[in-house]
Amino acid sequence: MVTEAGGSDKYVIRPVASESGTDVEINEVDASADGEAAMDETETETQGSLAFYLSDERNAIDDFEHLNVTVTKVGVQPGDESDNRTEYEVDNRTVDLTELKGANATLMETFEIEEGNYSKVFVHVSEVNGTLTDGSSADVKLPSEKLQLNEEFTVEANSTVDFVYDITVVERGNTSTYNIKPVASESGTDVPIERVDGEADDSDDAPEVAAEFVGNVTAGENATVSVTSGDEPVEGATVTYDGTDYTTNADGEVTFAVPEDAEEVEVTVEYEDAETEVETDASAASSESGNASYGSDVLA
Repeated sequence: MVTEAGGSDKYVIRPVASESGTDVEINEVDASADGEAAMDETETETQGSLAFYLSDERNAIDDFEHLNVTVTKVGVQPGDESDNRTEYEVDNRTVDLTELKGANATLMETFEIEEGNYSKVFVHVSEVNGTLTDGSSADVKLPSEKLQLNEEFTVEANSTVDFVYDITVVERGNTSTYNIKPVASESGTDVPIERVDGEADDSDDAPEVAAEFVGNVTAGENATVSVTSGDEPVEGATVTYDGTDYTTNADGEVTFAVPEDAEEVEVTVEYEDAETEVETDASAASSESGNASYGSDVLA
């Protein structure tokens, strides 16, 4: 506390034991209560994300049945700042380069990274094991435990950059021994990617669904839609008509009322990642007249 020394207009600062200690009420006025959140927000504003992929340029990879490479860390260097490298752990991830030929790539990890310009990328490898197509073990040399690639790229705040690090295997002469090394021409942020790590776009696995009206569709009466996949009925599909959602039963069917003034009936059918549409003229004498059904499309 501060006290005045007599009436001298002079002041003295001194401690106050009765107001000090561990059991004193605290009202923070320095914004430190929110300091951690503010720091996190500031970090987010200056960070982007780096989705880091491994791939393999062909060369001698066709000699191998398997070529397993274990990666321990990935490092990046901004500009020419050789003393300012940042490294990220990838939990000793082992990848088989024979599965990563051409544009095939596997996502190692997505790192939170400071925005800026980068010039070098490092991959730390702890182990390489190769098996040739004849079943014999391959002698694969790793020049060092750290593969270095000179490749410039830019990371912007609050954005994600896909970076492909291409590793290839080459035979040393005709010695039946091999080296692995990075390939600059097949690496970078503008390289095509076909993911093979199980997290790729699995839209090709979406079920094919078809829909059709059952019997005649007449204004003022009920209409029934049947949803199938292959030859099997689809239970639980969502059929949308005139803004209302209906759910198919165990027979893959749903029934709804058609307004008396309806001239045509059009429904949308969704099931898992597939979507299809079916429409018909409500005044048609039979479902075969004007009844148009479309194959399923994969939802975005």
